[in-house]
Amino acid sequence: MANLAMLAKQNRASATGATEEKLVTGRYIPSNKQLMERAFRQLRGFAAWPDIAMSQLLVASVLTWHKRGDLVSAGTPLPKILLVVEGHLMFSEGDIHSPRRLGMILRGPGDLLGFWHMLNAKERVLTYFAQTDALVIHVPGNTVFELLDEEPERWKEMSHFLLGKEREAMDLAAGQVVGAFKNRLGLTVHQLASLYGVRDASDHIHLRLTQHDLAEILCVSRQLVSEALKSWTSAGILQMEYNGIQVLDLKALAEPYPAVENQEGRSRENDGLAK
Repeated sequence: MANLAMLAKQNRASATGATEEKLVTGRYIPSNKQLMERAFRQLRGFAAWPDIAMSQLLVASVLTWHKRGDLVSAGTPLPKILLVVEGHLMFSEGDIHSPRRLGMILRGPGDLLGFWHMLNAKERVLTYFAQTDALVIHVPGNTVFELLDEEPERWKEMSHFLLGKEREAMDLAAGQVVGAFKNRLGLTVHQLASLYGVRDASDHIHLRLTQHDLAEILCVSRQLVSEALKSWTSAGILQMEYNGIQVLDLKALAEPYPAVENQEGRSRENDGLAK
């Protein structure tokens, strides 16, 4: 998905329109339609769709850039499905300003949003907004369901794909609510880094996630998150970056908090020996 986002940025910045493939600085930049097809084809639920069905899907779809903080689908139970190509979205059930809303949930590249909620759209209102600059494909949900109904095999592949994503979401949600705060924070960062992080040449993982975002996800104060991240920075488990986190030791974040405390203790002992 990251490569698709790079192509889309080049497409967006080029002087000509995005309705057809074009040659820019010696390279062909695909149109928005071609980018959307590549994004859909990377997902198991759409990979084997015949060209005719895919063409119908693309005609109804819109590729849109959303700036950080923009409402992507705000406070309406419209039957819409979103495919995240680049960046991250947050969503909450109900009004995001309501004290009774659920905690924020993060979604990233490759996630298909709104599918399950179409089944009871009249009863549930979801609010999506861009946690970072995000590239999103907007698709009328009814169109997707109609195309799936044309061939039972499409439902089979889509079900396998969605169940896998649902398992990821359940594991992530459990990590956010079960256990002591530092265990929840460590497991949440571990899971998000595993799902959406980008590895560099040193095998470190870069995750675009701020302290404020983590506080929103876990429904705690930013100060509490900051104190925990500082202790893990001192232990060499992670480093803070501008609008993000660099994970140096992914395994340590998934361990129970006492294990992390032990690592901090070993780090202090090593510092003492070095002196």
